[in-house]
Amino acid sequence: MASAASLRLMALQLPAFSCADTVPAAPVLAVLRHGVEGDIPLPLLAGPALDIWQGAGDIRSGVVDGVRWVESNDSVFLQLTIADAEWAQDPAAATEAAYRKLEAARRACGASHWWRLWNYLGGIVEGEGDAERYRQFTLGRHRAWSATGQLEAPLPAATAIGCGRGLHVFALAGRSAAEAIENPRQVNAWRYPRAYGAQPPSFARASLVRAGDAGWLFVSGTASIVGHESRHVGDAAAQFAEARANLDAVVAAAAQRIGIDERCFTARNFKLYWSRLSDARQHAALADALHALAPTQVLHGAVCRRELAVEIEALYALEPGIADA
Repeated sequence: MASAASLRLMALQLPAFSCADTVPAAPVLAVLRHGVEGDIPLPLLAGPALDIWQGAGDIRSGVVDGVRWVESNDSVFLQLTIADAEWAQDPAAATEAAYRKLEAARRACGASHWWRLWNYLGGIVEGEGDAERYRQFTLGRHRAWSATGQLEAPLPAATAIGCGRGLHVFALAGRSAAEAIENPRQVNAWRYPRAYGAQPPSFARASLVRAGDAGWLFVSGTASIVGHESRHVGDAAAQFAEARANLDAVVAAAAQRIGIDERCFTARNFKLYWSRLSDARQHAALADALHALAPTQVLHGAVCRRELAVEIEALYALEPGIADA
């Protein structure tokens, strides 16, 4: 069931979010099941099985060139899966084609702005140098967004995590603009040096979407990176702590951007991705610390750099007046 805060956001024409283990009866924008055979194709190690996005008002749905979309008032949820044969043959070309299709579907739905994207890439760190699949993914995305003008607009929050096969993209978009939030502890991803690929990753550290004085802060997948360099290689617990510090820095930056107390942002969901099962088992208490703050899904999925053991993404609700409560 959606929280009271989520229902307030839904009343303000933003979608509501909740985690659960059963599908709700109410019409929804999306119900995403975690699991190897689920929509999010990663082993779920702990936490609720389902992500549920509920819209406000009538629900409409359709398919545009393979992109499934569901729309409600100001928001649209889109998803697209590229088969492993196409993805593995040429990841850059497959990504470019996928993102061009997503762009066309978003525009056909009348949604002017990307809010949040999730990408799950088969064999994310396979290949060497610029042939690595993640680098090929960033190249293809850059080509698509360069051609469609998206690189001239504020970039959305995004996650890219390795899965078993294929390319799976999920996205939220809307008619209202999102504010791109960056992390002062990190180089903006779209300014990464050439050492990380032929084109830099095209995403913001977070996206802030507001309706009145409420809203959602979508925080991108966040790892143990300071500046543009990986930190604490070989120490999963220290990497987790660094990623948490980066989450806190993003929330503080968002609060500063709009001139509020950062306590006005309250955690609603974390996804904790472990590259290795052994680290997930050894550091289960770290997941428990996140779950004490908000429902947390612990997943086995490779981070986009071989030396990184863990990544965290987050969803925060902007709740007016919470700092004075």
